[in-house]
Amino acid sequence: MASLVGRSEADLVAARGVPKQTYDTEGRRFLQYEDRRLVSYPSAPFYGPAYGGFGYGGFAGRRFGPAFGGYYGSAFVPTVETRACDVTFELRAGRVVGFTSRGNDCVATPAAG
Repeated sequence: MASLVGRSEADLVAARGVPKQTYDTEGRRFLQYEDRRLVSYPSAPFYGPAYGGFGYGGFAGRRFGPAFGGYYGSAFVPTVETRACDVTFELRAGRVVGFTSRGNDCVATPAAG
């Protein structure tokens, strides 16, 4: 993002695309970009009575329980989380003068060079 400071608004839009929102006040212009993604993490299996298929236990994942007293199935229930980073660029006289970012997915990358 720092590489965009000093660039024109047209350069910013060419690099980042059309902003989600714009706001003009007191000779300053703010362009906001939103990045969202879903991340899924695997979790430990859940073992318990399986209902599905035809009859108790179904066909898939059928196994005997701990004491061989009945059919049990397993399921993996993933954890899903939304990752987000909102970046707002400030422009004066048509040039980027700074930016702010907030969210749980804003990661700084090393500068090239």
